[in-house]
Amino acid sequence: GVANPDTLVENVFSTFLYTGDNSTDTQTFNTGLNMSGDGGLIWFKSRSSTQVGRLIDTVRGTNESLIPSSSNASGGLGADGLTFLNNGFSIGWTGGDLGAANDYVAWSFKKASKFFDIVTYDGDGNAGRQISHNLGAVPGMILIKGLTNTEWSVYHRGVDGSAPEDYFLSLNGTAARGDNSGYWNDTAPTSSVFTVGNQNNVNGSSISYVAYLFGHDTSSDGMIQCGSFTDSSSGFTVDLGFEPQWLFTKRTDSTGNWEIVDVMRGFTADRGY
Repeated sequence: GVANPDTLVENVFSTFLYTGDNSTDTQTFNTGLNMSGDGGLIWFKSRSSTQVGRLIDTVRGTNESLIPSSSNASGGLGADGLTFLNNGFSIGWTGGDLGAANDYVAWSFKKASKFFDIVTYDGDGNAGRQISHNLGAVPGMILIKGLTNTEWSVYHRGVDGSAPEDYFLSLNGTAARGDNSGYWNDTAPTSSVFTVGNQNNVNGSSISYVAYLFGHDTSSDGMIQCGSFTDSSSGFTVDLGFEPQWLFTKRTDSTGNWEIVDVMRGFTADRGY
């Protein structure tokens, strides 16, 4: 057997395709991930309609969802909207955006060392605030959202070759990287903390936040990397050392959409989240 099952990607990540039946019946889906016991995040998106995506995690609970393309406050789905299971998830009749008669993709990220972690905190408005995490490694990407009407803020190690902590991106926007110390206080994250400034989108006084932390692991059994590349008319190659299952990209030097491709829909499928 494997000494640490969490070093197998199928035990920490899943891309799952399903079709909602828009009925009062509960639909149950086996992704093989113990979401109820180990915790994590599921990112939903309809593949057959313009229905907004939804992010639901085990820390804030199944009644609360966030829209990655919007600054809207956290909103409820109802008690039967989603249930995290020890081998996947189920969708109840109040699922709405999760269980309508559409085709969906569900990307599941289980909490695991060097792979993924979830942190919640209350802002205090003070620059240089340190937020502890349990990722067990230096984060490669951090997505932060205030649970009221604040913008999504993104830290990514690939946004600059020397000082990525000086820059931010907006998940619900298309703008190029911005330089503002109010986001990360121009301070690089560590394997135990990340630092926020006094910008309302990451550390406003009396605002509650959720942070999703993604690892960057170049070890021989690593399953996740966060980097950068430069496109060209002749194409390009990025050597990860493994076959990727999910790719999340954004142009950083100019306006550009966020795009997601995965092996289940095909790396040549229509993109976008």
